[in-house]
Amino acid sequence: MRICILSGSVNVTAAMSLGRRNFIKMMGSATLATAVDAQPMRPSVPTLGARPAGDPIQIGRRRRLFLDDELVAELVGIRRRFCHPDLQDENLLLAEFPWENGYAGAYASVLEHEGKVMMWYDSFPWDDTTQKLSSTRFMCLAISDNGVDFRKPLFDNIPYRGEAHTNIVMTGVSGSVFFDPEDKHGMPFKCLGSMRPDQAGSDWEPLRGVSRNSVYLLSSADGIRWQRSREQLVPVWLGATQSALWNERTRSWYLYLRAHCPERAYSMVEIGSGRLTEPYPLNLRSGVDYHGGRKLELTTELPIVLRGDELDPPGAQPYTMNVWRYPLADDVYLAFFPMWHDGRADHDRSDMMEVQMAISRDGRLWRRPYRRAVISPGAPFQRSGGEVWPIPDPIIRGDQIWQYYFSRPETHRTQTQKASGVLARAIWRIDRFACLEPHGRDGTLITPVVSLTGENLRVNLDAGASGFMRVGLLDEGGNELRGWGIKDCNPVYGNGTELLVGWRGNRSISPCKGRPVRLRFELTNCSLYSVFTT
Repeated sequence: MRICILSGSVNVTAAMSLGRRNFIKMMGSATLATAVDAQPMRPSVPTLGARPAGDPIQIGRRRRLFLDDELVAELVGIRRRFCHPDLQDENLLLAEFPWENGYAGAYASVLEHEGKVMMWYDSFPWDDTTQKLSSTRFMCLAISDNGVDFRKPLFDNIPYRGEAHTNIVMTGVSGSVFFDPEDKHGMPFKCLGSMRPDQAGSDWEPLRGVSRNSVYLLSSADGIRWQRSREQLVPVWLGATQSALWNERTRSWYLYLRAHCPERAYSMVEIGSGRLTEPYPLNLRSGVDYHGGRKLELTTELPIVLRGDELDPPGAQPYTMNVWRYPLADDVYLAFFPMWHDGRADHDRSDMMEVQMAISRDGRLWRRPYRRAVISPGAPFQRSGGEVWPIPDPIIRGDQIWQYYFSRPETHRTQTQKASGVLARAIWRIDRFACLEPHGRDGTLITPVVSLTGENLRVNLDAGASGFMRVGLLDEGGNELRGWGIKDCNPVYGNGTELLVGWRGNRSISPCKGRPVRLRFELTNCSLYSVFTT
């Protein structure tokens, strides 16, 4: 059995002072998890985020996913499997204008707004002289009614070489667009923009006065015309894109900023409500010129929450973080991030990029129990795969989750093919990022004490044609409740995201509502993804 040490801690600033080896020893077995390809009896992924000890876990309309051990007290013959999405054979964004004929994609972001899917994406022209991508950077806008057929509206906003009407909305900026639910000024679209005047393709008003590479907040009423904050938020160049997440529970913003340790990594800073436009509290070291060709090294300035570690191949570095709060569950945060396998220096690596997944229960503490690609390089109809860029945020359509991604056939440091990128969707069914399933034919799961708040118990289950599942209700001591035992349960068959669990004569669980109970799942040739009540 292969053992993995899981990464991520908001207190890394203090912990790293112990040294890497001592830090791992200090964390002990609490940070251990078996690899996905093992077949353990206890596939432990420690629960992330504090829940008051002794409080029953509420199982209500919000789905409880089996990403970690939150709902695991005992397992027999069960393994945890992390799941891959279905990659669609498509190209949703063709490079059709001269300002995007190098490529269109890579750094991008997606928002649903007023019934439309809005996608902001990077574009680079092709330099016919060098036969390479131009260094001129644009951010363009495409809009779709259904999330598949994108159109590119033209605006009189930023011209390109005599063409007055383009779909360009920014230039000389890389960043992810997000929606600000706290906005009080009619400017709800925001972007943490890494601004580089040397990459501008035209005279754009927000770039005026920006003399150095640094991060500003950009705001817009419509996602088309943007204004820049007066003050720099980060007075240095971070590179790539930054992520911003509003946490309603804490009433604060979680900002994930690119760091260098010295390899690429991501740090986190928490900003109070209404303070997005204020400079962020970085402890910059005195006497260091952060503008003289250097990037910010945040090893000590802020806690590192995502980085390559001893379990990754040498040279593995997260390139962006792309944090998403899963909207169908409480306290589930996911980061679908591109992991670059840097082929420079002494690293015998591929120079390719793949999408990996990190999980969190509070947005602060992150772990990576699965260290392989959830999206590998290469779209289905590309002959080769070099790098793949996930696009924040995924959107939900019916019982599907659409993760857009941009794929190029070339490796990261090779840019010699014109308009070679593909924009496509990777599709999961809801909740199906990980499952518990027997590693033989049968297995048993018993939960800790829970409280059922609905009238009916439902599961997200794939039993195929040969499998089934039964559920029994136990009291706190592990004794079956009469009428809701395993033998009383009708077998649950099929493949569905909200299959109803019933018992002979007791289809409803309303008599058990609010009572402390445990759930006993008996699984036969099936995969269990989540549980909830209605």
